[in-house]
Amino acid sequence: MDAKERLKGQKVEFNCPNCGNKVEAGAAAIFEDTNHVNCPHCDSEIHLQNSQALSKLEKQWKGLKKWTKS
Repeated sequence: MDAKERLKGQKVEFNCPNCGNKVEAGAAAIFEDTNHVNCPHCDSEIHLQNSQALSKLEKQWKGLKKWTKS
């Protein structure tokens, strides 16, 4: 089972770097070709590889790996 499959259904919440409002994105979005999400509040494009979302996703991933012992 790959990382994308393991993160299916998981959500990451972070603040938009432009407007500061909370944004919720599917954790598997990091593995998509676009590697970005749009803020539903200000419609700005948030690039996941350089964002708070990525660091939160990495923490969730480490916790999931620890929980599944894989």
